[in-house]
Amino acid sequence: MLKDTNSNRKRSASALSIIHRKKPHHINNNNKNLKQILILSFDALKERKAKSALTILMVIVGGGLMISINGVRVLL
Repeated sequence: MLKDTNSNRKRSASALSIIHRKKPHHINNNNKNLKQILILSFDALKERKAKSALTILMVIVGGGLMISINGVRVLL
């Protein structure tokens, strides 16, 4: 008789966990986190205009140099 009550408890506990299962919290927070990251990044761009402009210029010049080096290498 004791074994039956234990197995019933196990079954009822697992049934309750299935009934009360919630959605994973990361599914709802992904959009919220992405939105917060974008807001923070644009705020940082607005606050540090000179640093942002220099960084963008560095990326453009660096990319241009890589393209020109590969172009010269192909010609030689």
